[in-house]
Amino acid sequence: MPPALGSQTIGRFAFISGLGFGGATTLLCNLTAELSRRQIPVMVASLERENPFATHFEAHGVPTSLQDQRTKIFEDRLAITLDTVAAFHPSAVIACLGETSYEVLRYVPPGAKRVAMVQADHAIFYDAIIPYAGLIDVAIGVSERICHTLAALPEFAGKSIHCLTSGVALPEQIVTREFPPEQPLRILYLGRLEQGQKRVHLFPHILNRLIQSEIPFIWTIAGEGKELGMLQREMKTSRADQQIRFAGHVNYQDVPALMVEHDVFLLASDAEGLPMSLMEAMSHGMIPVVSDLPSGIRQAIEPRNGIMVPPENVAGYADAILWLHGNRDEMRKMATYSQEKIRREFSVIAMTDKWVSVLTSSTQPQWSQGWLIRAPLRAAHPLYFTPALRPLRRIVLRWTSRWGAQ
Repeated sequence: MPPALGSQTIGRFAFISGLGFGGATTLLCNLTAELSRRQIPVMVASLERENPFATHFEAHGVPTSLQDQRTKIFEDRLAITLDTVAAFHPSAVIACLGETSYEVLRYVPPGAKRVAMVQADHAIFYDAIIPYAGLIDVAIGVSERICHTLAALPEFAGKSIHCLTSGVALPEQIVTREFPPEQPLRILYLGRLEQGQKRVHLFPHILNRLIQSEIPFIWTIAGEGKELGMLQREMKTSRADQQIRFAGHVNYQDVPALMVEHDVFLLASDAEGLPMSLMEAMSHGMIPVVSDLPSGIRQAIEPRNGIMVPPENVAGYADAILWLHGNRDEMRKMATYSQEKIRREFSVIAMTDKWVSVLTSSTQPQWSQGWLIRAPLRAAHPLYFTPALRPLRRIVLRWTSRWGAQ
């Protein structure tokens, strides 16, 4: 039997999401680990094979189901995922990231809560969720601005919308950060290396301004993505006290140690919700230099604990770092306030309490197996997904995957 909250059953939760490296997966790691610790049945399913956080899910007893997009057509991956979810008998299904996860909601039986998340304040995220509005019982935004935007959409009129900000696991011991003036500033970027949302193509411009300032610094870029090669080519220095380091992929369990070793957390995005990496950095006393976005960032950052830069002011990111270099005492105060704010408002315990209050349900939906899989709701060419073409598509995919492996 599921654990109970007073006289009310909490339920069983199935999360559907892509599990690539990024804040959405980090949120799931923290949330599902805490649900599991509370002995609330939880599982995670993905229609894709990537799972860089596999060891974290396993360590916390969170079962995951992955499907390989290289060897299975979409309809087969969806059907297998639905079978796995149905066998788990969840009382709530939470679609976390985009249209692929929202597709699962089309097959959820009556009685189970159908929940969909919006992870960032950007048009592409709203465009993705709008067609599925009629299937959604509860919409969740990770920032107040996202929730206000959803509430203003006619498709979501009368819908239950909740702002559930992300939460992070707190360091076991809060350490007072020191920023001695004789030490180079240690800057960290941690995330996807892409031109889109994350705007890493701005980094060479920021670097040039830092080089011209002649301040000593160490800038670590941690993460993977298609812009890695460009950054490695263009981000070079000639002075020993001005260094660029590429850390590549960082295992989630190694992130705290990486943050303790750095002073400034840099984020030059043009769209965000409330980044998990930002809150983790703040919990370790790092000073944020981030884009001033009307999203969840403004819920976490204020002049007392970080510097927000207008996204169009590219030089402003470097200027903020230069100001921090010359104001080490202020950095110490900002670090202390950041740590206190995260502990008070953005811990994983506080986050999970809010999620449980929204998802708790005493219903026991009847799940069955055997699915009439349809073309994706937003398929550009629905005929491509007709049952008659599926055998041919399976053969083609099997051959292409074999040739790709050679």
